[in-house]
Amino acid sequence: MNLIGVVNPKNVVGEALLKSFSDLPGAEAFAMTVNSFDIEDFEDLIRTKLKEDNIFIFNSKFTDELKEVDINYADRVCAELGDLFRAIKKLTNLLLREGKKGKFIFITTNPSISHSSSFPISPIYDGAVHSLVRSLAKEFKSTQLIFHGVCIEPVCEMINESELRDYQRRMKVYAMRKRPIRLEALADFIKNVALTNLGLSSGSIFYIGEGLDQLNF
Repeated sequence: MNLIGVVNPKNVVGEALLKSFSDLPGAEAFAMTVNSFDIEDFEDLIRTKLKEDNIFIFNSKFTDELKEVDINYADRVCAELGDLFRAIKKLTNLLLREGKKGKFIFITTNPSISHSSSFPISPIYDGAVHSLVRSLAKEFKSTQLIFHGVCIEPVCEMINESELRDYQRRMKVYAMRKRPIRLEALADFIKNVALTNLGLSSGSIFYIGEGLDQLNF
């Protein structure tokens, strides 16, 4: 039995992940928000749901919310990271006390394309999350907690045709072949990362998409 919690599910990526895991026999998938971790009885609620294997997927809000850099950009990034840190602290403490296994997956968007694409991303947030994944893997090396990042290309279903053409035109200069990823392929890849025993690679960032810049899958 697996418990799968998807944090920040309210975009096409989060919805696809919930559907993908809900179809998995023996798994219980549920939606969370980062703010829900501040609710007083949060730990009691999660404790009643915990299975032997627990998977928590953090879907970056910046994947589709940050349309442009504005005067409040740095404040928003800091606030979002602060919420993320508190959520991770509560979950890791709970799993360690209960003696349960836990895998944490953080979804970000390839920061190397920020100067070439109009797709809304936050390189500052993504870079901080990648550092967080590596740091957590070292800190919890001797435990049953595993941490991975999945860094994605823009998702086809989240951009319109004119944006897609512009993205492909710009990226031809940057990489020999580079396309946004299909939502179904992304959900399948993240499911494989979640359900495969990758304990020895804890701290790794998996890049998914077509292109030579990051030796992407």
